[in-house]
Amino acid sequence: VRELQRFLGVTSLHSVLKLHKYEAVAFRHGAGNRQRSPEAVAGWLRIGEVTAQRTECPRFTKEALRQASIKMRKMTKQTPEQFREDLEQILRSCGVVLVLAPHLPKTYANGATFWLGNDKAVLMLTIRGGWADIFWFSLFHELGHLLLHSRQNIFLEESRISAQMARLEDEADRFAANTLIPANNYRGFVRAGSFREADIRVFAKTLEIDPGVVVGRLQHDGYLDNSWHNRLRWRYVCKDG
Repeated sequence: VRELQRFLGVTSLHSVLKLHKYEAVAFRHGAGNRQRSPEAVAGWLRIGEVTAQRTECPRFTKEALRQASIKMRKMTKQTPEQFREDLEQILRSCGVVLVLAPHLPKTYANGATFWLGNDKAVLMLTIRGGWADIFWFSLFHELGHLLLHSRQNIFLEESRISAQMARLEDEADRFAANTLIPANNYRGFVRAGSFREADIRVFAKTLEIDPGVVVGRLQHDGYLDNSWHNRLRWRYVCKDG
């Protein structure tokens, strides 16, 4: 119990779920109708908070982050070993601490963003499910929250989400989709109507992104069956747990 209190920074475990810092979070997940554990979510977020408290970075700069998002898109072609250090450094330079954390049972978490004070943003991601294209979509979805939305928004409970929060989630989704694959390019590719492997590879090459990102988008939008072209998609493994 004492170790849990020390880890969570509280004097009583009864107070953990009352802390506002575990509620004011933009939170991307895939829980569906499954019951998420508030205690598991609090523990997972605390991992990010502790890591970010130990990480030095300059003040958050929205314009720098907006410009960096284009550079980060090209990293989809790299392995985690190749991009991780560069991705963390780029985000730190914009005032964002990236925390790649293991998925904890009953959190159903893909990603989250929150703030430490007014100057440091924290972006948490997990390798839940392993698909690389979902990892990158989650990253840019969370970046959308940082760039587009108030720091006070709360997105935790999907089943209770208001119309306004649903609109903000949709905005973050559109930001992620259009940053990874610009809208005009995507519309032109879809209109052409040819989704063979070779066509997808050529299209991805013109955008300087991994073909798996294109496959994931086409599957999500219903142009491909979820079983088609999956050999173009990568799976990541979280080596931290």
